[in-house]
Amino acid sequence: MDTAESGYGSQLIGAQYVGDLWEASRVESRVAVLVGSFEMTAPTAYLPVEVDFPALSYVAENTDADATYQTPYATVKTGSQRVTVTAKKFVIRQMWSGEMEEDSIIPYVPFLRRQTQLSLAYYMDALLLNGDTTATNGINGSDTVLGATTYSVALDGIRHAGLVDNTGNSASAANAPISLELFNATYPRLIDATYMHDWGNPNNPADLVHVVDPYVANAMNLIDEFRTMQNAGNQATIFTGQVAKVFNHPVISSIALKKSETTGYVDADTAGDNLYGQVVTFNRNAYKWGWRRRIQVETARVPRVDQTEIISSLRLGLGRFSPTGAASGIEHSDVLYYINI
Repeated sequence: MDTAESGYGSQLIGAQYVGDLWEASRVESRVAVLVGSFEMTAPTAYLPVEVDFPALSYVAENTDADATYQTPYATVKTGSQRVTVTAKKFVIRQMWSGEMEEDSIIPYVPFLRRQTQLSLAYYMDALLLNGDTTATNGINGSDTVLGATTYSVALDGIRHAGLVDNTGNSASAANAPISLELFNATYPRLIDATYMHDWGNPNNPADLVHVVDPYVANAMNLIDEFRTMQNAGNQATIFTGQVAKVFNHPVISSIALKKSETTGYVDADTAGDNLYGQVVTFNRNAYKWGWRRRIQVETARVPRVDQTEIISSLRLGLGRFSPTGAASGIEHSDVLYYINI
């Protein structure tokens, strides 16, 4: 007879559940918090956009004594545009029985609230990075149709800007490992020569951010320059999760950025096809969250069924700078894909 033999000892051995929840190692939002925001007073808002500045003209001296007959200087125009921001609604709805709350060995409602907080932090990052309103064969489901309630189909985000809106702002690493040369090749793609916007070389180097998936972040540890000169993010507390600086620009690792196929698209059906890393680069000044409803948490008791529900909801939109007002005019974001990891 021993503790492993059924009927002769095993049923006599007790079990213990500890009353403290063992939490997974999760992080708060890393990317979404880097983008500014404004309050929306209507479900649709328009952000005025600076396009270009007036051209400087070289002119000769006016020598005619009679000002009436002098040739006037030619006029020039200062361009302007607008970007539309439309509020979209997101919810998390959960229900539980009275017995669940009474008998749980951990405080159940605080547990749900904590998990909701972590969920919102993750999905805000994921929405900014991965948003794509194309549900069929889009960047988050290359071989499938995503459900109508999938978070990512609400709006277009950063990856969409480089992979779809302006494909000139993306490049394949051709299965090469991550390197400083690949990072450096990103910056020329962020120059808008037409409107003289140099998104890749801002006055404040911290305005340009590289977001990498955790696999690329790990591979960066083996780049010779980082072996000898670790310059992680304790210099700037706003960049939680910063793993390094590349040419003085912060590099942030985010679990919301997934491994992808050779095209930079993610196969939602066959995870085994997603074998390669990504680097998403963007200028923080080119994005704005529009808040129509800040995160709202409501709890309601339903006595007739002895249940309780908690609903977390928010309404927000995302503005992406474009001097033309169209997504094809975006030059401030870039995607490097097909990275060997």
